[in-house]
Amino acid sequence: GILASQSRRARKVTLPKQPGRETMAHEIEIVDGKAAFAYNVKNGLPWHGLGHKIDGGMTPTEAHNLVCNWGLKKQPAFILGDDGLYHEVPGQFFVVRDGNQVVSKTSVGPHYQEFQNSDAVRILDILQDEDMIELDTAGSLFNGRRIFFSAKIKGDPIEVVPNDPVYQNIQLILDHSGKGADKIMSTNVRIVCNNTFGMALGEARNATMVDGDGNVVNPITRTNHRTSGDAKVDKMRDDALRILGVAKNKRDEFIRFGRMMAATQINSEGLKGLFDTVLPPDADGNLTAQNYNKRNRLLELFVGGTGQDNPRVQGTVWAAFNAVTEYADHYLGTRVTKGNSEIDMKMNSYIDGNSANMKEQAFNYLLNYVQAA
Repeated sequence: GILASQSRRARKVTLPKQPGRETMAHEIEIVDGKAAFAYNVKNGLPWHGLGHKIDGGMTPTEAHNLVCNWGLKKQPAFILGDDGLYHEVPGQFFVVRDGNQVVSKTSVGPHYQEFQNSDAVRILDILQDEDMIELDTAGSLFNGRRIFFSAKIKGDPIEVVPNDPVYQNIQLILDHSGKGADKIMSTNVRIVCNNTFGMALGEARNATMVDGDGNVVNPITRTNHRTSGDAKVDKMRDDALRILGVAKNKRDEFIRFGRMMAATQINSEGLKGLFDTVLPPDADGNLTAQNYNKRNRLLELFVGGTGQDNPRVQGTVWAAFNAVTEYADHYLGTRVTKGNSEIDMKMNSYIDGNSANMKEQAFNYLLNYVQAA
């Protein structure tokens, strides 16, 4: 069993405070001096330069064996009683990997089912065998708490403006923290570390932005831990096929809307309307000092943000949208609540919270602006 601590009111138990360990910005697990990360070298070297370099393509099994070749199981939680003896906590468990190393952040209940890393290989094998994807990167973050597989979607890149190709990717994320769901998502970001993992979550709502009717599509699916094995593999495989279908079948609509935005200049009145939409004034029409500063940062990104030096982008509606997405993903503050890390709260914001809402509001406003121009 696993020794835990428990407050009088808590329904769950937590691990006792652990001695500090060396952390690095990438948060990739290091095993015997080697990073638990593998990458297809033809798509470029990762910024951190760590891990296993694979030439000539990478199979899901190869990636699994290099970065996460271990199993998971539940172990009962124990607490130290006032009598000096250890007592099992009824219905509370920790998720551990081979070697009895705890990977969950808190205890889980009796209905929690572990989804093995090897099951992810079964999903990816189906997609790669059908020539739908090309596996690009794989890694283990936070000592195995999160596992990711990132693959390029086969096909031509998206070009909203010439000489600015955007490659579509699909990611399978396994969350062993005991708090989050497993995910499949479509994004334009190549995951190589924890930082780009967060960026990928932020980009996921934008990679396959709209369907043929102009409706916003959320290309992220989540599967809880109430099922495992064949049933979960089948469900996540179907999710992946659906997302791949959206990514491929709707790419023309995305290009069409993107090019409409890139072909339309936005004036000062249009920018003010955008700012009023995503950073509104108070009921009296006044701006707080905080929102004033946020608007200034948004304006700076519109003028000089990532990709805004492209002459075909400058001053356009597309530039305005890119400014909002960059601000929402990298500058929007996130309040950290008790029991959650900053990165966990940011991920929630990327998917469901303020970041996602800001981008959706901006897209709807700017699409209406273009159609009225």
